[in-house]
Amino acid sequence: MALGRMPIQPGSRFGPYEIVALLGAGGMGEVYQARDDRLNRMVAVKILPGDIVANAERRRRFVQEAQLASSLQHPNIVTVFDIGSADGGEYLAMELVKGRTLEALLPQKGLRLQDALRYGIQIADALAAAHAAGIVHRDLKPGNIMITDEGRIKILDFGLATLTEGVPTASGETRAASVVETTAGTILGTMAYMSPEQAEGRTLDARSDLFSFGAILYEMLSGQRAFRANSAHGTLAAVINLEPPGLSTLGIDVPEPVERLVSRCLRKDVGRRAQHASDIKVALEELYEDSASGALRGAAPTAVPPRSSGGRTAIAIGGLVLAAAVALVAIQMWRSRATVKPSAAFFPVPLTALAGIEIFPTFSPDGSQIAFTWLPNGPPLADVYVQVIGKTGTPFRLTNDDGVHTFPSWSPDGKSIALWHSPVGSSPWVPSDARLVIVSPLGGAERTVLEWNGTVQRIDWSPDGQWLAVTPVGVRSSRDKGITLVSPTTGARIEWASIDASYAGSAEPVFSPDGRRIAFTRERGDLVTDVYLATVGQDGRPVGRPTLLSEAGKNARSPLWTADGEQLLLLDGNETSNGGVVRVRIDGGGPAERIVGLEHATSLALSADGTRLAISRGGTDTDIWRVDLRDSAKTERVVHSTLHEDGAEYSPDGNRIVFSSNRTGPREIWVSDTTGENALALTQFGGPIPGSAHWSLDGREIVFDGRPAGNSDIFVVPAAGGPVRQLTSDPSEDARPAWSHDGQWIYFSSDRSGRAEIWRMTPDGRDATQVTKEGGLLSVPSRNGEWLYYITGSAVPAPNIRRIRPDGSGDSVAVTDRVFAFTVTASGLWFLVDDNPGDLGVVLRVLRFADNAIRDVSRIDFLTSGLSVSPDDRYVLVSRPDLSGSDLLLVNNFR
Repeated sequence: MALGRMPIQPGSRFGPYEIVALLGAGGMGEVYQARDDRLNRMVAVKILPGDIVANAERRRRFVQEAQLASSLQHPNIVTVFDIGSADGGEYLAMELVKGRTLEALLPQKGLRLQDALRYGIQIADALAAAHAAGIVHRDLKPGNIMITDEGRIKILDFGLATLTEGVPTASGETRAASVVETTAGTILGTMAYMSPEQAEGRTLDARSDLFSFGAILYEMLSGQRAFRANSAHGTLAAVINLEPPGLSTLGIDVPEPVERLVSRCLRKDVGRRAQHASDIKVALEELYEDSASGALRGAAPTAVPPRSSGGRTAIAIGGLVLAAAVALVAIQMWRSRATVKPSAAFFPVPLTALAGIEIFPTFSPDGSQIAFTWLPNGPPLADVYVQVIGKTGTPFRLTNDDGVHTFPSWSPDGKSIALWHSPVGSSPWVPSDARLVIVSPLGGAERTVLEWNGTVQRIDWSPDGQWLAVTPVGVRSSRDKGITLVSPTTGARIEWASIDASYAGSAEPVFSPDGRRIAFTRERGDLVTDVYLATVGQDGRPVGRPTLLSEAGKNARSPLWTADGEQLLLLDGNETSNGGVVRVRIDGGGPAERIVGLEHATSLALSADGTRLAISRGGTDTDIWRVDLRDSAKTERVVHSTLHEDGAEYSPDGNRIVFSSNRTGPREIWVSDTTGENALALTQFGGPIPGSAHWSLDGREIVFDGRPAGNSDIFVVPAAGGPVRQLTSDPSEDARPAWSHDGQWIYFSSDRSGRAEIWRMTPDGRDATQVTKEGGLLSVPSRNGEWLYYITGSAVPAPNIRRIRPDGSGDSVAVTDRVFAFTVTASGLWFLVDDNPGDLGVVLRVLRFADNAIRDVSRIDFLTSGLSVSPDDRYVLVSRPDLSGSDLLLVNNFR
């Protein structure tokens, strides 16, 4: 067997699944039919061989691919339900498909023309959807294509091909030949459908799948492989060097337009190959309709038709030229404005493939080099590196002392790179107490331009190099501050909010290519950000008030100007759910366009000429851990997958957990046992992130916030599953709800009064009244109904906890400060503090209600977020990043 052990016996359990029967085994593991008792459905569980996922880097890449693959929802793609670890093995739980593989069904002389076209349409449609989501299959072959009993195509194993790729060599190449030495029969089948670039170990994009598709279509029509030999090496050589025999030379009556389409897919020159699966689908649909009507007749000539010149020429069919119609995946948006429409698709290729986290790219002026922040081992240390695009090997380390170096920005003349240098212990994502420094791209001493007491964001140079645009990190921490222009030579500052209060809270400024305007963002609440345009005077001062760019929506950030100065590129949505890159015209010429293929980006950069786009993309495997307060050595992971789980809270009886997870694609609210078993998804928002889920005191309902219409509202769902009820519909941001001790009220944060305060309403959403008066972001009522504890948000990132009477009467009282997570049980107020910013751990403290004394309870020696204490005060749940990493990807010929 693939795992070197006996098969799992029917009736036994593997993780949350009851094994029913062994369906098959091979080089990629064992596949079982299993029952998911949680959702009462049958699934296919693939258990991966231990040697395949033993390598940490290989497993990390598989996790990243699996995160994307699990988000694919398409009728011709087998859905991935779950990814996780159990009983010492890694597994995928997938849709159970009843049918046979295309490989098993192919007759010796090929399929009927209409059947081959009908199957081809479905395969091309599935590839178009996957490629639009930025996913390349890399192992497309008849053995990975199922045909159901109803005649529907289902493609298997998106993302798994990355597990069997070769290991990078010293020169940075990946040799496909490294897998030739493994199971010969399996590899022979795989090699016959490889693209030439894959066989040679070159960089792959979606067009590699199109070559494989062409080989499959060739075989469906003829019954013979396009590339075949007596050995794996011979097959590889045929793929790289030989043209397959023309279909018409095999004695098959294949119409000329069909053979032309196959030939276009099988071109070895990537630039002259068919470029988009959506184009192929359109062509096949036309051919199928002509075939059904009898209009498609006549055998192809013996000679292969001449190849047209270059690039993205449309496919010629019967003398007619089909326009390159791009069939894009429909992306569900949740904005109250006009729906974001999709734009042309791009397929980024790897730019870096280093261990750890690569993020915050910036191009040199000529676009030939890129500087970025690299965290090889994760926080706390981060340095800036420079890499020549197209050059392999380790990049040049620009900064080399202890500390956090982040947000590099290349000067317009190419002679300098500006960056923030923060002390050890600062967050690489939100550096604080930083120095704005300038260093040569060749290395050397840093020159300090500015000492900044506070948190900061990215840096942008003016086109003439006279100013650096910087900003405080967020509205809540600096409502009276905003865009600040700093002279890179003298350090002189121009603070826009001091000149015009309408710029207070402005963030992420970026200069237009002509230097006359600045685009910036401003937060209005949780995950709600507006984009503005402002005019810059010759003296660096703002001219007039900013203009809202309403077409950018409510959740756009990190603006970048296109080279012509007519559009902005923006990150939109959350990368752990359905975030991506959009573009919007600054003249108001229609809604934002989502750029297909750039999903899950976390940062981006554009070359000065606008032809190269770099994004960072990666993921964090955040799991929920349980700390035993009687024995801290018994810390264990209880809710986990290879994706993202956080925000856990114990049920009132301590027997269940509610949490947020993207284990099946978008982030949703889930409940499970305290061991993580019997997990059930309570929401199906399909993109907008629901969060801050809390139990009612009787354990029957879950209250949470979500944003299906753009702004955040409060919802309730039965804890056992059922319909979701919306409680608020105010245009304000209503978030972070919590039940009162008696279930008569729901407390929540809302900015409907002009800033975030704590409000309360009845469980049916009525009688909303304001409780706090000096600001409030998160509240937790005491179990005896005497107090409402809350954080004000006035000292982010270390807010204060205060308490007030639940009805808002009387004055509030300060309880403690420097808290970043807290909860309340019957015995006390529990909270996490970071006493030593240089360490990764935190301290758990409790204010005991019995004597009003604060005590240290435990030290948690890892980065964490969230906090829930079991009703018996025995256990604590926290979220822990278990595996993180991101790479930089490059789009050439961006437009």
